[in-house]
Amino acid sequence: PAVAGPFSYLSKVISVCGLGAAHLVPQPHRQHHQITDSETHHHMHQLLMAYNRMLQEHGSMKEYVRQNAATGLEAVEAICRFFAAHDASAVVPKNTASACKRVCMFLRWMVRSGSPVDLGLWADIIDRRTLIMPLDTHVVQEATRLGLLTSRTASMSTAKKLTAAMLEVFPDDPLRADFALFGLGVDENR
Repeated sequence: PAVAGPFSYLSKVISVCGLGAAHLVPQPHRQHHQITDSETHHHMHQLLMAYNRMLQEHGSMKEYVRQNAATGLEAVEAICRFFAAHDASAVVPKNTASACKRVCMFLRWMVRSGSPVDLGLWADIIDRRTLIMPLDTHVVQEATRLGLLTSRTASMSTAKKLTAAMLEVFPDDPLRADFALFGLGVDENR
């Protein structure tokens, strides 16, 4: 059956690509599990269906965040909670036990402004001083090397510690250090 709303074309796309409902069901786990095309399709389908639900219930993701969060961390928690409740936690983490890199990066793009990649479309609902540093291997590696972190684990706890350290250096915009830490880590690996 076709899905109503902004993603009603999803069913058409799936059928045009030759993918029926069977392609949206994950394959049973194997001993050495690799993500299959059908699992990817399933995960993306779940993500889009959850997003469609968000649009139906709140009109936009911005409005959902406005209704459920006042800070960057609360926004991460709210986004994770919504997508987990709608079975889309393969793409969006189900909670903030992990560093939630993709969600933190998305919020960075939506809240910050003044750079070629940061859009600032949500600057009116979330203060950029409350954003959480997106953590990846390179950022953790450089932050540890510089003595900003003692843990090499990419967790939300670590992300909050690094954000707090960057607040001391850049009190108006702690994520200003994100590109510098990422770039240093990438350059070190070359």
